[in-house]
Amino acid sequence: MNAVVSRPRFHVIAVVGVAALVVAGFARTFYLRYWFDAPPLTRLLYIHGFLFTAWLALHFTQARLIAARRADLHRRLGIIGAVVGYSMLAVGIVTAVEAAALGRPPNGIPPLVFMSIPIGTIVAFAALLTAALVMRRRADYHKRLMLLATIALVIPGAARLSTWFGAPPNPVIGMVATVLLIAWCCIEDWRRIGRVHAAYQIAGTLLVLSLPARMLLGHTQPWQHFAQWLVAHA
Repeated sequence: MNAVVSRPRFHVIAVVGVAALVVAGFARTFYLRYWFDAPPLTRLLYIHGFLFTAWLALHFTQARLIAARRADLHRRLGIIGAVVGYSMLAVGIVTAVEAAALGRPPNGIPPLVFMSIPIGTIVAFAALLTAALVMRRRADYHKRLMLLATIALVIPGAARLSTWFGAPPNPVIGMVATVLLIAWCCIEDWRRIGRVHAAYQIAGTLLVLSLPARMLLGHTQPWQHFAQWLVAHA
């Protein structure tokens, strides 16, 4: 009985951990911006921040509902979660394109090159969300894919942890945080069920492999042409 209760609790703790990283990273520029000398935000950025915060709150609530054995409410709230999730995809892409058009990438990376990272992040999230919804009747797959989807969002927030030390945002920090969180999930599986679940083996591996792929993609000519087209039509 204890093992059954503790597995859902891990997902609650994991979502809290991701949320803590995101809030800490965006504290200076979003959550606590009025206490810092932060530049003004556009309406789009406020919407972007609201949706991503809503997703974290929803995932936490969903994990708590499963831990409390309220699968009925979990399913009803899941409809709202899907709407929020796919809204994040649309708003996330528009936000990334707008940032590239304004030419404000971190660490002096060319805007069109850097744009492959945020767009790759939100596309990875949407792909994992879709897989989780397709597998919603397989609870063991569904909950792990949903957790991976939320972990996929950690890069922008974790990358901004460096700003607390006077350095510009560093995407590498976000990628390292992503790998560590996935490793944590795999270790928890191994500890609880004696093996790493196929959802982590397949989707987790693909998510890890996508991290360097996004950076490499930004330097390719096809991406450059595509990114230019996106910015031109923004």
